[in-house]
Amino acid sequence: SSTRGTVYGDMEEPEHDGSGGGTGCGYRHHASHVTPGGHGGGRVFVNVSEGTLHIASGARISADGGAGTAGSTSSPRGYLVSGGGGGSGGSIRILARELAGSGAVTARGGAGGSKTSAYVSSYWGTVHGRVGGGGGGGRISVLVAHVRSSDVSLVAYGGLPGGSSAQRAAAGTIFSAVAGVRSLHVDNGD
Repeated sequence: SSTRGTVYGDMEEPEHDGSGGGTGCGYRHHASHVTPGGHGGGRVFVNVSEGTLHIASGARISADGGAGTAGSTSSPRGYLVSGGGGGSGGSIRILARELAGSGAVTARGGAGGSKTSAYVSSYWGTVHGRVGGGGGGGRISVLVAHVRSSDVSLVAYGGLPGGSSAQRAAAGTIFSAVAGVRSLHVDNGD
């Protein structure tokens, strides 16, 4: 079975760290048979309300969640362990007179950990691991008094499940207010 986290935080004034991903487990949920989930993204607040924030090409302001650890059969007794879950994206809040450049602002969820190959046990038979789920996207808020460069990318995608190109976890939110015009985007890039 899988467990899903709850949604939290304010889309206009985000201030929360992302949540850590869940642990992957194996044989009887024993403490020595778990793989850690990824760390949650942090929180960033940039205030240049009287000036221009320039994010250069190739530069990035990031509060991305970490990837979950891959599953393993190297636990003390060699039992199968599933991948850990990806951490959720954190929060980024930017206040500026102008936003310029062509860099990126990201609060992406981390990828889940991959599963191990099938493990054959004389007692359990063939056992298959599970991939860790991706972490949800975080929150980005950009409040700009005058001009925002459309070349600055804003990304809050959810993470992919471990070792997979399957459906991402839920996207985060991207709130912007530029010269009084407010908008909200929820985009997972697909």
